[in-house]
Amino acid sequence: MDTPAVPSPRECARHIVEAFARYNAEFRAITRRAPQRFDTRDWKGSQRDAVERIELYDQYVNQSIAALRLGLGAQAADRSLWQQIRGEFATQIVALPDPEFTKTFFSSISRRLFGTVGVAPDIEFVATDLDPLADIHSAVGTNTYVNHGSLPICSATCASARHGATSTRALRMSPARYAATCTRAASGARSSESR
Repeated sequence: MDTPAVPSPRECARHIVEAFARYNAEFRAITRRAPQRFDTRDWKGSQRDAVERIELYDQYVNQSIAALRLGLGAQAADRSLWQQIRGEFATQIVALPDPEFTKTFFSSISRRLFGTVGVAPDIEFVATDLDPLADIHSAVGTNTYVNHGSLPICSATCASARHGATSTRALRMSPARYAATCTRAASGARSSESR
């Protein structure tokens, strides 16, 4: 019976790069739910999404460690192998849009795998390896928004106090009703200022 071949440093590095890509895609998918959660005032859903995003990183790091241990067997704790994996990894992520964050993911894996206390620059990326602006060679896309005036000065507390409601009641108002309440409150404030 043939034993499966141990993955090469290049294959191990590729596995980590792909695991990070899956993590990042899932993180973004969860984050894209935020506008819908906000628009529907699904605060509990927003809280669940926040917890899910926080737990997601550990989930992917732990899955990667388990897969590497399974594939590498006893060699999973071989520092010289991890030095090679680190080098291969650095080569594979050069063209990625955010290689610094990807290096952090790699370091999380190696630190947990080896139980690193302190710094182990031979098998992880350290601060001198992390320069988020070092390889930016293209223009960064930006959006510019024109200010079309300001909103009436009226907080939820102010509007609700003028109308005998609690601030939480004001926050539960529809946007149109809240805007009308603020407009009336602001008009009343302007009337009393002119007296």
